[in-house]
Amino acid sequence: MMRNQTANFRKSATQWPKPATLSYATAILSVAVAIIAAELITRLLHAEPIALSMLCAVIFAAWFGGFGPALLAIALALLAFHYYLVPPINTFTWKNNLSAVGISEVPRLILFSIKEKQQKLSGVPPMTCK
Repeated sequence: MMRNQTANFRKSATQWPKPATLSYATAILSVAVAIIAAELITRLLHAEPIALSMLCAVIFAAWFGGFGPALLAIALALLAFHYYLVPPINTFTWKNNLSAVGISEVPRLILFSIKEKQQKLSGVPPMTCK
């Protein structure tokens, strides 16, 4: 009995339409939370988790919102990466090593576009549980 209720809930949850503004707001919020978490971890634990936290934010935005919000999260994560890690740090001035940042994001864009095409071709909603 409980298994059927859980399956019905999962099925109905994937069929609810999400407004686009919610998806994009979630992408912005996930990157903001990742920046705050990375800043706290840096100050308290003396570690530099900015890349890992940005990756988690992008993955969450892609899972929740799809391709468009994932691209927004990637752009925001790149800005945060540019601000925190590329010398001179804590500034948005022009930096010489921008090609390394851009090259590191190309595989992520390719993977997200492949995932989006597979979901469209298979007709499976993005948040299904089997």
